[in-house]
Amino acid sequence: MATLSLESAAAEGATSAKVEPLVPDRPDFTDGVLIVDRGRLQIEGGVTLNRAGSARETSLGEVLVRLPLSERAELRVGVPSYLRVHDDIETVSGFDNSFLGAKFLILPPNDGNIGIAVLAGATLPTGSRRVAERGGLQPEIKLALAKEFSERIGLGVNVGYARENDGGERFNNFFASASLGVSLMERLGSFFEVVMLSKVNANGDDARYIATGLSYRVNLNLMVDVRVGRGVGNDFGSPDTFAGAGLSLRF
Repeated sequence: MATLSLESAAAEGATSAKVEPLVPDRPDFTDGVLIVDRGRLQIEGGVTLNRAGSARETSLGEVLVRLPLSERAELRVGVPSYLRVHDDIETVSGFDNSFLGAKFLILPPNDGNIGIAVLAGATLPTGSRRVAERGGLQPEIKLALAKEFSERIGLGVNVGYARENDGGERFNNFFASASLGVSLMERLGSFFEVVMLSKVNANGDDARYIATGLSYRVNLNLMVDVRVGRGVGNDFGSPDTFAGAGLSLRF
């Protein structure tokens, strides 16, 4: 979700000739509804540091390549991140799984409308066995909604389902998130987000997170961001806290 007034270029519409700032789907969990303009290529990536008790995990890369297929659809390719996990006993590292999916814009958030998009894809078992789940495809589908209340404030909401894998055991994960975007200055934006997951492992544990962050638009085609967050009431091996930074670049 864009953090500069929700989908700040929401008014860009599919037919507008005006060049609008890029609208990334990072740094929050909530994806926006807009797709990349035809004839352009957008790459988003960064680094995240997670802590769960004595365990530390570093995720480097988090690269998402977004390539428009039409005025209403884009291809989304997740490049494997490099993971390093260490605790009091051992340190393991390797590449995570890759991702392949698409976003379909159903209704642009123009003229006060609620923007609607559908995202579908799957995690592919291409990662290292030491750090990644290798139990086959892990498909997911997500409904994204966006609403601008003013030029400075907007809300993004995602609801979805994923069929995930935990040590070879399959489970269903239903998730939802809401991200409030607030434009602080012309180029500086912020977000405040809540995320809920129904089941994050085969044991049936649920999870809740809160997060906030900032994004700064360097120019029309480059944005940088930072974020921090923490788990709320989670009593298992899920991240207690996390922090990250990244950038989004459009060609």
